[in-house]
Amino acid sequence: MVRFARWIVITVASCDAFPFDNIDHFVGDGAADQSVVDQAVPDASDASDTSPEQDAAEAGCNTGTPLAPLQVVLATPPTMTGAHVCNLQNAAAKDGQFAELEETVDESATVLNESVSTCIAATFAGNLSSAVISAKSESAACTTACAPDGGCGTGHTVVVLGGTSTNVFAATFVDTPTFTTNESDKTETFPTDVSVVFFCRNGTQPYRDIPALDAIVGTCR
Repeated sequence: MVRFARWIVITVASCDAFPFDNIDHFVGDGAADQSVVDQAVPDASDASDTSPEQDAAEAGCNTGTPLAPLQVVLATPPTMTGAHVCNLQNAAAKDGQFAELEETVDESATVLNESVSTCIAATFAGNLSSAVISAKSESAACTTACAPDGGCGTGHTVVVLGGTSTNVFAATFVDTPTFTTNESDKTETFPTDVSVVFFCRNGTQPYRDIPALDAIVGTCR
């Protein structure tokens, strides 16, 4: 009897031999692509804590009930080229974490006679009678810092808009509250239907302090 021995040679190819260079690799360095951050659309119900405001957001809008937004989105006028939001997801719930509104180019658009650049929109489950804006100003955030020769300590006035869509140019309500370097709450009362609240950087020079939004909590009409 002739026995045949079969030798099987297994060759392990180097990873470099595979044409997978177009795959993104995440190595845990914590860095996020800015375009991804800008376009994020966090859902308030996915936040780590389950506040009564977030429970109400999922249940719907009942008169007098505090309400967290269903989502927060970037709502900057499309003509802006230097407008960015860092950590957009931080504006989904009031937790002391902030979404910062950066402006790297001196540009603006006019909405209801106010000059705006970078905007965040919070959308709610129904019309609001009012909303509490929790925010502050920071000297540095994202990739920029205020200019020490006149920019720092300025730019604390923001533009708050209200409407029924995330199109900032369709807003029907406007106010211009001021937020200093310490977080504070400002209450906005809406005389007409508002289900979307915008928090916008004033369309001023980019070397000023940076508006930082903690949260927008509404009260159902």
